[in-house]
Amino acid sequence: MDVIFALLGDKFGWKTMRIICCALILLGVVMLTTPFIFHGFTFEGWREVFSDFFLIFMLIGFGVFGNILIPTFSRRISRARTAFANPTVETYWATVQPTSDTAALVLPTSIDLDGRHKVALGWAVAVYAISALALLLAQVIAVSFALDGHILLLFALFSVLYTVGAAIFVAEPPHQTIRITEAGLTARSMESRTIAWDKACVFALVEGGKRPGSTAIYILSSGRNSVRWSYRPRTRWYSVTTLTTSDEEYRRQMNALLSYIATRTGLPLLDLR
Repeated sequence: MDVIFALLGDKFGWKTMRIICCALILLGVVMLTTPFIFHGFTFEGWREVFSDFFLIFMLIGFGVFGNILIPTFSRRISRARTAFANPTVETYWATVQPTSDTAALVLPTSIDLDGRHKVALGWAVAVYAISALALLLAQVIAVSFALDGHILLLFALFSVLYTVGAAIFVAEPPHQTIRITEAGLTARSMESRTIAWDKACVFALVEGGKRPGSTAIYILSSGRNSVRWSYRPRTRWYSVTTLTTSDEEYRRQMNALLSYIATRTGLPLLDLR
């Protein structure tokens, strides 16, 4: 959903998107209160609200979520555009710059994160259990108050769609391969992207990494094409991906990668968070 807000806000304007989000909240509140205005707090009023409950929830949720995210997205995109146009301006440089080192990596080499099927299965089961309990609780409330609502039908539809999605997620959990060669950098996860060293014009930290041990997201961009990868300093019990080496060796490889990129491209590391 955050990608949707970014695309819409960048296309139609952030002020317009905030007005739309406020209008969605207002519409949801009107739909929530109107039945009680005409029927009072009676079974008829509850039935009418309950029949539109999920639409009301989506309208209010989308509006609130949008108003929370829009200031962050507008600031990030504005900062990124300015930094892309002026990558040598030190205002946008990261506080800690990678050290230049041409011998940091022996090429060609790969840095891998493998998927953990059991952890992926555990997350899939946990999310399904929480969602199922919420829907079943809604059904119990509907029956108790003699309210209309097709909760069981919705639960069946949700179960089918979720099972398909969860099966794909468990069979092929998130993974990442970073391939470094003399020609350029390739990152493979859900898709594969490559950028040549001589085409790169922006090297940036775009997400995370604000706390010790937290995951950081980096990009190397040519302006028209970009490679994006994550740097996770250590494996936690709930991590869906796992290292193929020790934590220490992985950190050495990733720090060496940053140093090698700085050397081959001559670019400063920008902070676009």
